[in-house]
Amino acid sequence: MTLRQTAPHAPRILVIDDDEIVLQAIRDLLTSAGYYAHCLVSPIGATQVIVSQQIQAVVVDLNMPVMRGDRFISLLRSWDRIRDLPTVLISGAATATLEEIAKQLPGVGVVSKDSMQRTLPEILQRMLARGRNGPPTGSRPGLGAPRK
Repeated sequence: MTLRQTAPHAPRILVIDDDEIVLQAIRDLLTSAGYYAHCLVSPIGATQVIVSQQIQAVVVDLNMPVMRGDRFISLLRSWDRIRDLPTVLISGAATATLEEIAKQLPGVGVVSKDSMQRTLPEILQRMLARGRNGPPTGSRPGLGAPRK
């Protein structure tokens, strides 16, 4: 677990990915974009971190050995306290796969790891500006933007 500071009141983002190289890259990307990035290599213990660190959004990998990211998001949605926490699902999966998953998770941002560098900070900014899950107007699934 690592928490990096960038500014005193920067939004706090929890990033969950089992690949430590990808986790480091996302942490660096978010830190350079002005976010706090709290990182975990597993979703185990994530809800405790969300509450204790006052996390404002979650970025989670789809394919992890302990629990798939879409399953983790479904569990988050089942708890009233954190149900509306903005979430972004990331994956190296094909666009068609991401679009299919996006249909099952209304309001969740879906980002291909290939486009993450240019799209993830913007998507988080838009989701945080809304203050809850739900896609911004004009977004398209599978192209790095939260889906409708």
